[in-house]
Amino acid sequence: MGYRLDESERLAFRYRHGGITIEDRWTTDQQGRYVWRTGDFSAEEPLTGDESWVRAAHGHQIREVQDGIFAVDNYRYYIEIPGNSLVRTTSTGAELLIPVDFEGGNARVTYAIVW
Repeated sequence: MGYRLDESERLAFRYRHGGITIEDRWTTDQQGRYVWRTGDFSAEEPLTGDESWVRAAHGHQIREVQDGIFAVDNYRYYIEIPGNSLVRTTSTGAELLIPVDFEGGNARVTYAIVW
């Protein structure tokens, strides 16, 4: 679908997955320590339950070191999630997943990558 500039003239990437349109934006804090990723989701059909997830990280090891803060691959970087999440073991390591909770066909997921 391409991209557009948001109101602050930052890139917002737009793409579709099935019947869901996603607008994906990345911003940083002033110190350059955090990169915030925000995804806005819009579904053609109402979705409920555990149907959609965002993979925030994949690595050999992911563990929660504080409430909502996860260390990836022996502290190479951190993911900070302000809500619910799930660490799932896979055949290639671990995934950090965030549920996409739709209300009225729309949802937003935000998390930070921290160095």
